[in-house]
Amino acid sequence: LASDCRPCPNFTTTLQVGSDQCKPLSPCHGNNCHGHGTCAVEQHLTARCTCRFGYLPYDDCQIPFIPLFIVLSLGLLASLIVYGVYRYRLHKKQMHGKETELQNKHKELRVHQKKLDQINVGARIQWDHLTIKHQLATGTFSKVWLAELSDMLVAVKVLPPYTGRNTHTDEFIQEAEVLRSIRHPNIVMFLGAGQDGNTKSPFLVM
Repeated sequence: LASDCRPCPNFTTTLQVGSDQCKPLSPCHGNNCHGHGTCAVEQHLTARCTCRFGYLPYDDCQIPFIPLFIVLSLGLLASLIVYGVYRYRLHKKQMHGKETELQNKHKELRVHQKKLDQINVGARIQWDHLTIKHQLATGTFSKVWLAELSDMLVAVKVLPPYTGRNTHTDEFIQEAEVLRSIRHPNIVMFLGAGQDGNTKSPFLVM
């Protein structure tokens, strides 16, 4: 009824005849765009801000884009620097570990070679002077081959190449020393020792 109608507050109106709900005349009032853009009214009386350069429309031109971009860029750059330092230290640590391992290997090889040099028993026999025929037997830590040395058939006991895992060098040297000191008709005669120039495998000739 007309007597039930009442006026809308200032800057508001009804959107259609017979409506009892008051709406703002324009959504662009007050500080819509926070002073950093222009407010425009779209359909259904919705406001849309057109922000000046450097501001984002998603927050009604409140947060400046350039400082935000700078902050995010600096954060990303700092993260990349931290990650780079971490990778560098990790790589340096790994290289140091490999260098230490390599030094230990070289040290073990020097000790191994020094032990092999102690086999100064009998005659030094060059591997090239041997003509290998075929394998005779396989022991716990060595193989025995039939070979020919200066038109004479001999047995050649060969220790596997040193890999840092086989620890039979001391036993090999002790065996050579024992064979050198023993002379008996029922024991094979020790002729000498040497080392394969290619595989570095020590061998005894009997």
